[in-house]
Amino acid sequence: MPFFLPPEFDQLLNYIRQTVLLKLVFCLLLDLFGVASFLLPGFGELADISYAPVQAYLLYRLFNNSFRIAALGFAEEILPGTDVLPTATLAWVLENTSLLPEQLNLLLGVIRNASSARRNQ
Repeated sequence: MPFFLPPEFDQLLNYIRQTVLLKLVFCLLLDLFGVASFLLPGFGELADISYAPVQAYLLYRLFNNSFRIAALGFAEEILPGTDVLPTATLAWVLENTSLLPEQLNLLLGVIRNASSARRNQ
C-alpha cells in the first residue's frame, strides 16, 4: 500500500471489492470521473495526467492486483481521446458476468467470480 494512504482507505477498498453492486457503482464512478475531463477543454488533459495513476492504482486493488487491467486503465486516461472507454466497468463485467469471451479475462488478468460464472451458465 502506498505510504500516503491511511489504513482506513485500504479497508474501504477491501469492503468495496467484496460487495458486487457497490463495486459496480464505484467502477461506474471511476469511469464517469475519467470522462468528465472531456467537459473541461485544456484542463482535462492536465486532470488526466493526475488521474491516470490514481485510476490505475484503484483498478489494481479492485481487481485482484491485476497489473494488466491497471495498465489499460492508465493508458486509457493518459492517451488522448480514449477517456470514453469504460475500463473499470468493463473489468467489472468481465469479473461478474460471462457476457464477454473468457479469452478477454485471460488477456486482461481479470479473474471471473465463481458464483457469477455458475449463475450465468
